[in-house]
Amino acid sequence: MQFSWQLLQFLTLACLHLGMNKKIIFLAFTLIIATLTNAQSQKYTVVDEVVAKLGSLPELNVATITDTITRNLANKEMKARAIFY
Repeated sequence: MQFSWQLLQFLTLACLHLGMNKKIIFLAFTLIIATLTNAQSQKYTVVDEVVAKLGSLPELNVATITDTITRNLANKEMKARAIFY
């Protein structure tokens, strides 16, 4: 992610230096941000689908819900995503 922001900053400065229209720079910036956001959200699609299938689980307490939704997840990042879905 850090590399992407550095690249974006470089491209923006290069466009300004070349005298490109600010509207074109804004459009390019918006498209890059949308692409990065979309790529990030696709990372958690499987976890989101699994948790959505479980539903709200109103009859269980918080500890049981946490154990239920994280039982089959491999790493801490995915478990955190599932808990805060």
